Amino acid sequence: MQKDPLYWYILHAGSWIRYAGMSLNISYFVNLYPATTHTFIRREISGLESLGHSVQRLSMRRGTDLVDEHDLDELSKTVVFVENSKVTWLISIVSNACARPARFLSAIWFAAGYCLKRGIAPHRMFAYLAQAALVYANCKKHQADHLRVHLGGNAAVIARLAHRMGGPPFSIAYHGPDEFDAAQRWDITGAVHESSFVTAISFDCKAKICRWAAPSDWNRVHVLRCAVAEEFMRNEPIPIGAQTRICVISRLEAPKGLPLLLDALAQLSARTKLPHIDIVGDGSMKEYLAARVSCLDLDDRVHFHGTNSGDDVRRMISSASAILLPSLREGLPVVLMEAMALGRPVIASWCDGIPELVRAGIDGWTFAPGDLSGLTSSLEQFLQARREDLSAMGSAGHKQVSRLHHPQALANQLDRILRNQIDSVANLNHFLHKTGVALPEMGCRQDSGVLRID
Repeated sequence: MQKDPLYWYILHAGSWIRYAGMSLNISYFVNLYPATTHTFIRREISGLESLGHSVQRLSMRRGTDLVDEHDLDELSKTVVFVENSKVTWLISIVSNACARPARFLSAIWFAAGYCLKRGIAPHRMFAYLAQAALVYANCKKHQADHLRVHLGGNAAVIARLAHRMGGPPFSIAYHGPDEFDAAQRWDITGAVHESSFVTAISFDCKAKICRWAAPSDWNRVHVLRCAVAEEFMRNEPIPIGAQTRICVISRLEAPKGLPLLLDALAQLSARTKLPHIDIVGDGSMKEYLAARVSCLDLDDRVHFHGTNSGDDVRRMISSASAILLPSLREGLPVVLMEAMALGRPVIASWCDGIPELVRAGIDGWTFAPGDLSGLTSSLEQFLQARREDLSAMGSAGHKQVSRLHHPQALANQLDRILRNQIDSVANLNHFLHKTGVALPEMGCRQDSGVLRID
């Protein structure tokens, strides 16, 4: 006699409870990793490993300017696809096609339709298929319960292809703004629908995801902020020194708005003594900015330091009186969190997710993106502020970051989100496979992320 479905679930409840306490095997896939601009991914991985999970790192290519010892350590743990031979790529594709021909054909069918609808060149999509085969092979080797990708561009497409080939359930971490500039090309609507869940680094980022996602999929979107490293969080704010220095830590690219800063300094130079400006970072605009500094006669005030290690960056922030970021667009810069954690006031444009972190008049000064007069005014107010006022702002910022970006709290949040996926119909068979339990043949459906038994 067929047992009642409810009886079956009660019988195997012990298996579920045991699995709920197990560590998970998680694979991470990022287009570029490790990289100096992707330390937030390293911290997320570290947080999951501190909870006992086994994390595999997969990357298409690695950063070329690695100087930080933590990044170099990550590189030794990362499978970098471009460093594999062409034979390895070919073997992955052929073995996948032979072992699971129906699934591989499903991936090819999806890829062909994606090319036609989204304007992806066929040769580029073939590269995505090859990477998906490598992702699938490595996930299988790792016995991955979940595949997590950061940045919702081509990495999200590759995760969708790998899933069709038989890979594990996947999630996508959106940061912006690049993904949203090409939302149709990267099919945010379809990516959110097919994922187990997606995370957004701010409510601003979540709103932009929901703009493209179907309303029925909005419950898949979770706000998971980027974590600040423990070394920034464990101490009280560092006292602000007597010398007036402003630190700018940024890629030297147009969206960062650095020419605006130089123009503001030129305006201020006519009526007040300028602070020292330390610019840390590198990029395509380095020569232009250096020439602009000379043209505006700011050589004695603006200093370029290139790419630095994490320890050097921390020392630069600690020696500064404030940190400045005049970006025209952003996600939510980790460097602002790090500066606030060290007790430094912030001068920043209020674009995208920044107002969720920096409160004008409390943690620092904000101005409209691209607003030269607003930036000039903010700099003037900073120069006129008393040291005790700057210290009060730094203390408020430290508390704000501790509340929103503590690494252990965010690791626990991601852990809960991952474990909650056991309740979804799409993932249940995959997770129960570890316990040797299979779903019975009975009517099941998913209603708002909750398993229902008919």
